[in-house]
Amino acid sequence: KVVLENGYKTVALQVPEGLKRSVWNVVEFLEKKTQAKIIVIADPCFGACDLVNYELKNLDVDFVIHIGHTSIPDVENFWIPTLFINAVSTKDVSAVVERSLSSLEGKKIGIVTTAQHLHTLEVVDRILKKHDFVPIISDGDERISEKGQILGCNFSAGMNIVDKVDSFLFVGSGNFHPVGLLLSSKKPVIAADPYTNTVKKQELDDLKDTILRQRYGAIANSKNAKKFGILVGIKRGQQRVELADEIKEMLDSFNKKSMIIALDNFSPVSL
Repeated sequence: KVVLENGYKTVALQVPEGLKRSVWNVVEFLEKKTQAKIIVIADPCFGACDLVNYELKNLDVDFVIHIGHTSIPDVENFWIPTLFINAVSTKDVSAVVERSLSSLEGKKIGIVTTAQHLHTLEVVDRILKKHDFVPIISDGDERISEKGQILGCNFSAGMNIVDKVDSFLFVGSGNFHPVGLLLSSKKPVIAADPYTNTVKKQELDDLKDTILRQRYGAIANSKNAKKFGILVGIKRGQQRVELADEIKEMLDSFNKKSMIIALDNFSPVSL
């Protein structure tokens, strides 16, 4: 509808890795319904901060459809109009949430999830209340668009209630988000994965300990360093130049040499 109403002729389609196998169906649907030329962006997409936009002007792209993430409210003023379409999971979370109850610590439980499972939060809330828990779901900061949502780089929906809960229940897949919340909150985090129907707690604690050991090792090694590289992501939602400037000033005050290094994709080879 948006494409037709605005007369867009060339549309860029950006999807995360997990949805690329289904991209043919999306392209055929859009071509049939809009008669527009569809260009699929094949570069990896790591989140709503990882947007294609200005660089597509040379391809005459006049509209971008970003599937799989909700928008980051404070990332705006796009050169090319961009539409965010969340890709919600069809998995029923009830069984794995029921399985997770015995692992929860305390009665006051903070509930968090990713964009794909936001629509299940009411179900999770009802299950916990049925078993005499007190579920708490919070808004995040200005970079979070939905209540109860966490990103790999933003756990404010959890941190806003960290002093009000005994533990957190994360509904979703993978370790990236729940371990991040565990590191940030220092409160127990239990992950309920509806894809594998498994509940994880000790695995998250073990991974947290591994990360902390690596982090403290890096900090110890850096004490004798004389030259530092300050890395800044140039993706649309990652350009934290002010923070980089603050770090550089701090290093200068300790008579350490430093340079600001900007990259699109971080890798040991590039550095």
